[in-house]
Amino acid sequence: APNCTLIGFDSSSVSFGSDSLVEGNTGYMNVTVGGSRTRVEGNSGGTIRISGDDNLVVGNTVQRVRVLSGNNNVIGGPNPADRNFLTGYGNWNTSSGLPSGTTLQLVNTNGTVIENNYIGTTPDGLAQGNPASTIGVSFEGTNHDVVLRDNLIAGIKAVGIGQYAGQLFGYGVILWGSGGSNIELTGNTIGLDANGDPLLGSVWGIDVGNANGSGIYTDIRIEGNAVADHVLNGITVGRQNPTVRISENSIHSNGWLGVDLIPTGHGYGVTPNDPLDADTGANGLQNFPEILDATNNGLAIQVVGQLHSEPLNDYTLEFFASPECDPSGFGEGQMFLGSTSVVTDSAGDAVFDVSLSAVVPSGWVITSTATLEPIGATSEFSACVDIIDTTPDPTLPDSFAIVTGGLNSGGLPELAESDDQYLVMNPQFISSRYQNVFTVDATASTDTPSVLGFSLEAKVFNIIGTVDHKIELFNYETGQYETVDSQFATAIDSVVAVQPGGDPTRFVQAGTGAMRARISYQNGLPYWVSRIVNLFLPFQTSVDHLFWTVIE
Repeated sequence: APNCTLIGFDSSSVSFGSDSLVEGNTGYMNVTVGGSRTRVEGNSGGTIRISGDDNLVVGNTVQRVRVLSGNNNVIGGPNPADRNFLTGYGNWNTSSGLPSGTTLQLVNTNGTVIENNYIGTTPDGLAQGNPASTIGVSFEGTNHDVVLRDNLIAGIKAVGIGQYAGQLFGYGVILWGSGGSNIELTGNTIGLDANGDPLLGSVWGIDVGNANGSGIYTDIRIEGNAVADHVLNGITVGRQNPTVRISENSIHSNGWLGVDLIPTGHGYGVTPNDPLDADTGANGLQNFPEILDATNNGLAIQVVGQLHSEPLNDYTLEFFASPECDPSGFGEGQMFLGSTSVVTDSAGDAVFDVSLSAVVPSGWVITSTATLEPIGATSEFSACVDIIDTTPDPTLPDSFAIVTGGLNSGGLPELAESDDQYLVMNPQFISSRYQNVFTVDATASTDTPSVLGFSLEAKVFNIIGTVDHKIELFNYETGQYETVDSQFATAIDSVVAVQPGGDPTRFVQAGTGAMRARISYQNGLPYWVSRIVNLFLPFQTSVDHLFWTVIE
């Protein structure tokens, strides 16, 4: 019947129609809702079963929830009081000892939201719940427009008994059955406990259509999750699924690959890149990038590499750092560092040289993925590359100070200018949006030099267009800077040595020996264009060496 209220019962099995309230019931309750707009809140027990529309399930501690049909049902919510604790459902087959059971089951649903629940764990989130449960969250039948968000999901690692003694079974999240579309998995932890430790992993982390190999899932977004501690793959995508976006996740501590795309002929493991990315399988077996070099200067990670894939397409490249490389040599990706966009040319090639504003511990490695835009088909992880630490030694002074055999060399103090407030710098690196300027002071051993020279080596990153590079020395006779070298080029990565003509004493202050140089790097694009283009891609300059030569 509709419009019912049930409060204060213990260990009963009840069924409801629409517009009802089931609240505060205890013991082993089994609740079935066959109608719509019913609220199930604050109960304990076994199973909550939903097969209507617009129902709300919040604040319960039960073994499992089954949404067997319906539209726009909500399990949990953003507030702590909304959280359901689903401790796991399962048992062992009495004759064979095979474990089986699903904690949260979705069958033929539309618009379901599952948010902020503990799934497959004890209520404190520190241990696996039912030891015979084999699936945390199961998508069965056909499901569309589903959001699985901010849940703590135990990996569900069940151990068989009897003839299956010692064998492991289990999935954190599995999408199988007939398929579905527009499914979002975001912000979940799958295999981590409530303390963030990778102790609740399963056999398989997330499986998209691989277990039965028949259902086709399109527009699947796996974004911002932590997937860890699984015996085999972190994320597996079945060969028939074309558009699974895997973005900004933390994937680590898994036994096999972090991401495994299954080819048309099936088979697990790293799928090698192929010419023009012509092979077929999960996500089109999207080719992964090749990282050639990665350096860490203490403020940013500079990554250089290339992507070979389908010609004339847009790609998003994402970069990740980990304490160590996967045993396969490819991935995983524990820390998301950032992303960049590239477009392949007619030969299918694109190069990248990107600065990622991130700090990672010394000795970590970097890897990356490529996603075909706009459809969102993501690759496996690329091969790992060591991040080379070029961070300046903190025990050294802020300026370079070199004195060798009577040659006095100036320094690079922390004195720099920029076009805007987005300046970032250390003694060897500055970053802004349009123009970087170093002002360098030195003191000569004589104020009447016969030879004066100035030399530097610098690199400019995130070049769009050209770079206007200028060296100016301060003329103490005129009281103004004098340009002694100017270049307009597509890249600056070389030693520039200048020896100004004329009487060099004009660049040395009489009586003090003071000298000053100003070095500027300016984006060749118009000012307002640079400010927009470099909003997320700052114009950066690093200095390798910089010194004066003064000879009497």
